Amino acid sequence: MKILIAEDETIIRIDLRETLQDLGHEVIAEARSGKEAVEKAFACVPDCVLMDAHMEGDDGIVAAKAIADAQICPVVMVTAYSQADKVREASRMGVFGYVTKPFAEKDLVAAIEVATSRFGETMQLQGELDQMKARMEARRVIDQAKCLLIEAGATEEEAFTRMRKASMDARKPLREVAEAIILAHQL
Repeated sequence: MKILIAEDETIIRIDLRETLQDLGHEVIAEARSGKEAVEKAFACVPDCVLMDAHMEGDDGIVAAKAIADAQICPVVMVTAYSQADKVREASRMGVFGYVTKPFAEKDLVAAIEVATSRFGETMQLQGELDQMKARMEARRVIDQAKCLLIEAGATEEEAFTRMRKASMDARKPLREVAEAIILAHQL
């Protein structure tokens, strides 16, 4: 896996890099601040980001939210803070995993695995939701065009048959034909 490490403490960053490399992962970038982590995440598009929650000058949780909002990859917080409120805050910001320092290798492996798996599932669901929204919008446009044809004197079956035939003749999606009917009616 290609991983970005965002950690302001050099010793911990080196330890993370060596641990990840020993596990067979590729550390493609390192950042010392939340801002730098966001920039590098956009530039490198890693498979996962390991982010310290509190870095000098920036807040890692805010950076994690920016990466999560952009849906670049999952973020796993690697932090010394284990209080429930910190974990909840990270979760609300879109973090997919949470490991406390000092970390055990097995905990890091588990957090990365769960985070990347959950992220993949989330992206798949987002794709399905986007497709559903597009189909619903197309259905709305088609129904609107059908209603305009009915108002012009066609039966519901005739209106749909005309639109389907125009779609096949023009080799265009039914939605495009419906949009053309709506546009023509507006003019």
